[in-house]
Amino acid sequence: MNHRCFAPQIQRRFAIANFQLPIGNWKLAILTQRLSVSIRIRFLVVAVFLASAASGLGQPTFLFEPDSTSVSPGANVFFQSLAFGDGPITYQWFKNGVELAGETEDFLFLAPATVADAGDYSVVASTFSGSATSSVVVLSFDTTFTKITTDSLVTDPGSSRPAAWGDYDNDGYPDVFVPKGASDFNYLYHNNGDGTFRRVLSGIVVNDYANTRNAVWVDYDNDGWLDLLAVNSGIGGGGGFGGPPANSVLYRNNGDGTFSRANALSSSEDAGAGTSAAWADFDRDGFLDLCIGINLNANFLYRNNGDGTFARVASGPIATDNFKVTASLTWGDFNNDGAPDLLVANQPLGGFRPGGAVLYSNNGDGTFSRLTNTVTAAGGNSLSGAWVDYDNDGNLDLFIVNSGGINSALYHNEGDGTFTRITTGEIVNQGAEGANSSSSAWGDYDNDGWIDVFVTNDGGFGNALYHNNGDGTFTTIETGSPASDRANSFGSAWVDINHDGFLDLFVSNVSGENFLYRNNGNSNGWIVVRLEGDVSNRSGIGARVKVLTTIGGAPRWQLREIAARDGSGSPSTLEAHFGLGDASSVETLRIEWPSGIVQELHDVPINQFLPVQETSWKETPGSAPSRSP
Repeated sequence: MNHRCFAPQIQRRFAIANFQLPIGNWKLAILTQRLSVSIRIRFLVVAVFLASAASGLGQPTFLFEPDSTSVSPGANVFFQSLAFGDGPITYQWFKNGVELAGETEDFLFLAPATVADAGDYSVVASTFSGSATSSVVVLSFDTTFTKITTDSLVTDPGSSRPAAWGDYDNDGYPDVFVPKGASDFNYLYHNNGDGTFRRVLSGIVVNDYANTRNAVWVDYDNDGWLDLLAVNSGIGGGGGFGGPPANSVLYRNNGDGTFSRANALSSSEDAGAGTSAAWADFDRDGFLDLCIGINLNANFLYRNNGDGTFARVASGPIATDNFKVTASLTWGDFNNDGAPDLLVANQPLGGFRPGGAVLYSNNGDGTFSRLTNTVTAAGGNSLSGAWVDYDNDGNLDLFIVNSGGINSALYHNEGDGTFTRITTGEIVNQGAEGANSSSSAWGDYDNDGWIDVFVTNDGGFGNALYHNNGDGTFTTIETGSPASDRANSFGSAWVDINHDGFLDLFVSNVSGENFLYRNNGNSNGWIVVRLEGDVSNRSGIGARVKVLTTIGGAPRWQLREIAARDGSGSPSTLEAHFGLGDASSVETLRIEWPSGIVQELHDVPINQFLPVQETSWKETPGSAPSRSP
């Protein structure tokens, strides 16, 4: 049995207070942080019950008892009980009917919990008048993930905004930048290559104090090193409706692990209450352009001049529409014409501005048209959007995350420029608790060839993991720590932190510590494709990567589009990860580059990180081509 009582940790996490009431000798332990709604309601019931109680009680009575729970290995498990009765109350915990030596508090804390801790638990409360036994609760484990609780990435304090993942030192392992939203200096963590992280304490990136709301890693100057855009709002006002303007900052990677502040975006005209950002080569000149979401003003659209500077686009609907409260931006080629289109997710502003999604179609000449369709007519309190081919039909579908009691929305791309809203299934009918969502991250976590989704929720509600059933529907996963943990979560990312081919899950929390779940893997195959552009931008952003494999005896195409956007949605990195199920090889790997070049590789071995450099030649067999001169 791996159980220890950590009183200092309990007090730090839960803030226990004792009350001495005039009737009898009753002890009331109130947990003031990280409470589920059900426990909060119980406290109200307790208060009413105690107020009406009389003296002369007999054997103890439980006011509330522990709840059954399912967690991942490595999680900390906290069982709490509360009883009242005449005289001092003593407690004794049991597992599977056997007394647990030394466990005599009104709580039981298992840290960290292992699979060996699974079982039936109960507690006996006793006074001189007798004893009472609680209901039996079940502690179960889902071993898909292991919860990491000791790394600095999840133990460092502070309020975290959506994180940005990228390999800034080109060692092959993804590092992470965590914005702190003016609660602290921003944090940068270097991946040690062994599943652990080291916080970087020096350099301009972590010593500039700003109200950073979001961030994106991107190689804007095509030099082969990822640069960092920090999306800033002004200090004071929190970057919300009343947040003052500030300049977002572009940090240029020096190629030696350090950064310099670029001169771009530094003029007074570039100041705004930034909320979100996304990069794409919308004019397909080989250089990445930028759109920044702005509160209380029109969004900012920039064209990359190719010399390290940017020109602000002043005309056109993207640059002139004013939605007041833009929460998120994401580029995606939904109509398969090779030109990236833009989705803007907006929150409503009282009765003055409606919320919901706005979609701009790229005209192919550097201009855009604002569309009116099923997506834009739906309205909503939209915090994020994600382009994803969830049904493997070769078209980018759309998932819109809504908050404020409004269900999130899933739109199926019909392949002709129109969308059909999906109205059935728990993924779009979360109910009151699930309809306070803040972000989504899509990734094939079990490598079965169907992409899954994790949705974060604010307000201390539970996050949601939805498994793709492969038939256009999703199943809510209700076991394991990703499903049972509670926090104010604002961002998440699927990212392979330890290079085993299986996507791990990181969750950014505004209050409390962040969550990291390491994927324990299975027997399914995988491939990760890393692009290097030549005519196209260096990272291949905007490229469409497709794989054809035989899974379960049937041919299956899958699609990923490389995108550079902030941590409020997916994709989370500049790689294309594919789960391959029981496939023995990738029969065809097809890359449609932003330049228009189409490249194919055949009979590619599985279970590898495959670098592919842009070339106009079709390659076979599966070795990557060399960089063209």
